[in-house]
Amino acid sequence: MKSNAQTKITSPEKRARMGERIKMSATSSGMSLKELARKIDAPVSLLYQYVRGITNVPPHRLQAIADVTGLSVNFFNPDRDARATFSLPADINRDNVLSGRDSSYGSDIRSLRRLAEAYSDTTSNSAALTSTLHEILSLTRQAGDLYGEAETLLRLGELAFKLRDLPTSIDHYSAARDIFASYNRQEQQVKAVLCMARNASEMGASDVALDDCQEASRIAGENLKWRVDLVHARIYLRRNRLGESLLALMDGMRLPEEQFEHLEEAREIAAEILTELLMAAGQYASALKIGRVVAENAIRKQDAGLLINTLSQNAYCALLLGSLYDAKGYAEQALAVSHVTVGGVYQARSRARLASVLNMLGRTEEAARLAREALKMGGASLQNDGNILAYLALSENCLLSGSYKEALEFSEEAIAESRRNNHWRELASARVLRSRSLAFLSGPDGGAQLIESIAEGRRAVETADRGGGPVDKAVSRIALAGALIQSKQTAEAKGYVEKALDILLHGASTLTALLGPNYTDYPAQLSEEPLVISELFQHEALNVPALEIGAFHMRAEIAGNGKKADADREKEQEAREKLISLLTREDSERLKALWL
Repeated sequence: MKSNAQTKITSPEKRARMGERIKMSATSSGMSLKELARKIDAPVSLLYQYVRGITNVPPHRLQAIADVTGLSVNFFNPDRDARATFSLPADINRDNVLSGRDSSYGSDIRSLRRLAEAYSDTTSNSAALTSTLHEILSLTRQAGDLYGEAETLLRLGELAFKLRDLPTSIDHYSAARDIFASYNRQEQQVKAVLCMARNASEMGASDVALDDCQEASRIAGENLKWRVDLVHARIYLRRNRLGESLLALMDGMRLPEEQFEHLEEAREIAAEILTELLMAAGQYASALKIGRVVAENAIRKQDAGLLINTLSQNAYCALLLGSLYDAKGYAEQALAVSHVTVGGVYQARSRARLASVLNMLGRTEEAARLAREALKMGGASLQNDGNILAYLALSENCLLSGSYKEALEFSEEAIAESRRNNHWRELASARVLRSRSLAFLSGPDGGAQLIESIAEGRRAVETADRGGGPVDKAVSRIALAGALIQSKQTAEAKGYVEKALDILLHGASTLTALLGPNYTDYPAQLSEEPLVISELFQHEALNVPALEIGAFHMRAEIAGNGKKADADREKEQEAREKLISLLTREDSERLKALWL
């Protein structure tokens, strides 16, 4: 239906409201904004300006959008209630439609929902599930079943999240939020907003994520506050604000009695957050302990994506602790699960993680093959740490095999991907590898490449301090010290080695360090096995023997001779023996040949 030409909108708030409805119309029609722009013959950049409320939408453009999405132009009028524009055909009874009793609509929607449930039981059917959900979305929109539309948008948002298409996921959640708000469905509205916050946080937009949480807090009553607190904990963790993350996590576990029915769900979410929090704090043994619990929960819930992520985290923790054989086992399990899961991102991540473990075991040919496979499977999407991990594994692989030029190229690819995705920890690792590659390429005479190696090493330290964990801070300093020693700047190198050893021996965050010496108000739900929080943050030492070997060796080399040098060499040997003792006989022989 055509409408009269629209007057120019001068209010930024109204333009933004119109933009939200344009985005909602595209999402509910199963289109991305890029597809909508193509169908109305408009530049994508211009459509984004409409959606953000930057530019007024001319009447002919608005009519084109309405025609393509099958909506009335009045729907986009910011002065009108959007609900009024979703009217049902006159011959359809709204009560029957909403309850699924209308003969034609109810039958079709039930069939499609059964089909969607069948596809969701097997995680490899992501394309079929997406297609079916879009059919359901189209049918609910045509029938005017707004509540059914919002529920379907939530499912599409979660599916897009699992496929790591986070911008599309946010679009779906945003549209669902608006519909639930129009029906005053508080719990569903809060869920949609918190999912938007989670996605924004993972995209590196932590300020946007915190704004979303504030919106959820305004909507949520006391009974929903625990959900907001747990999302807050995730966001603070992404920003490396560990103390605030832990406080938010504990607040989220103080559920009111009337919400005890959600206690098991809350404990499962808390375990996931705790695993990452413990890793960020340098408590790798505790992180591995809770990671096993999360993996069991993921198996019970048949959540393949969560299981792969957790197994990959467990492999990383075991790798740092020197349990290379266990790390290999976790990484192989993640790879096995990835064969039946949705999306190439998970397959890329699991292959890249296994490649990094195999590098440590000296199995460089197998590691290189897996890392290259990971690059092919990961694609070019954002939020794909599989590509980053693959480039890191390939760079390390080339360093081990003496291909320093290729190592440099892969490290630079890893830097570009890490910056594109706002992954600070991986960026620090990539800078370390670039620094090491340049140092090897510089040769005994040093020159410009060694100068750049030192400069890149300093950038690695800065990056690790900004967003990395304690291991990243130690590794970056050891690498920089190596380049400084090569350039005969031993006095400065000694300072970095001393700091690295201090981090390795005292750099893990305890509860006292995170919350202060007098904090004792732990919630009851975090005082029961396995989530006994007072026992999970006990250790000051990182307990990473491979790094201790490098740091003690460097300090002994700088000291030369004497009691201090001898003591450092004894500690270096102890760390070597500990690392070797954790391996199988076959892997032990490989490691000796590689490291000793």
